[in-house]
Amino acid sequence: MSGAPKKLYILAILEVLRIFTDSGHRLLQADILRLLKSEYGLNANRKSLRRNLADLQEAGYPVRYRRGWYYEHEFTENELNCLENSIYEWPGEMPVSRLELEGRLAGLGGRCYSPCLNDLARSMRLILEAIERGVKVRFAEIEYDLSGQTHRRCDAEGTVIVHTVSPYRTAVMGGRHVLVGAADGRDSLEHYPLRFMTDITLTETPSRDLSGVIDGAGLSQMSRYIAEHPSSSAGRVVQKVLRVHRSVLCDLMDYFTADTRLSADGAASVRAVVRADETSIRRFILLHPGKAEVVG
Repeated sequence: MSGAPKKLYILAILEVLRIFTDSGHRLLQADILRLLKSEYGLNANRKSLRRNLADLQEAGYPVRYRRGWYYEHEFTENELNCLENSIYEWPGEMPVSRLELEGRLAGLGGRCYSPCLNDLARSMRLILEAIERGVKVRFAEIEYDLSGQTHRRCDAEGTVIVHTVSPYRTAVMGGRHVLVGAADGRDSLEHYPLRFMTDITLTETPSRDLSGVIDGAGLSQMSRYIAEHPSSSAGRVVQKVLRVHRSVLCDLMDYFTADTRLSADGAASVRAVVRADETSIRRFILLHPGKAEVVG
């Protein structure tokens, strides 16, 4: 062994195994010696290496041998994939960037770990990267035909429609993950369901400033913005007075969560002052025929 302290040497061995191995990627002693030299500048011999590997096992570190040496990570590859996908599927705000959290999780698997994200997670990762970089994205949309098959949406000439959008936020609205952004040529915010976005690419063009977008200021209070768009549709937020039957009162309070105010309106109904986009209000009424109507 070189003149390096024994503690440094044994920690370097542990790091080599943690970073470069897992149960499916094992190292022979010659491989470990090579990595100690190339990664840490440490020279050693097989005898000292065997002794230190035995010391690590005796001390309780998850160092294993089966046709080669490897580090038994706390999470399997499938478990890490599940955790990484859940980062992007989680509907609420996160205390740190999702991209940062994904990177920290990936680090738990070492260099052998290969993330396997689902379609939603891959789309959201690209969108979040564009938001962090402050650049526009391009993408096509998927639609269904009458046979139930999906294809890219085309114009009347059969050319795939490509959107160029300034992305601002991702959110869960009406139970769907959506991109909130402003398309080129439009002055208002639009909502694009991530499930139906495909061929997403990042451009080098800076995103438009929110100050020039109608309703853009509302994104500074994202929780309120989401509450005012309960069905995931974009559009102007209005205040309306509804008369609803008491039997659908729970549905109303679950649907309209932004400053809803109630008052009595006879024995069987109540009046509700709600704030939401017009499409969401119409949708609620259609979902409750004969039990909800606009009265003011």
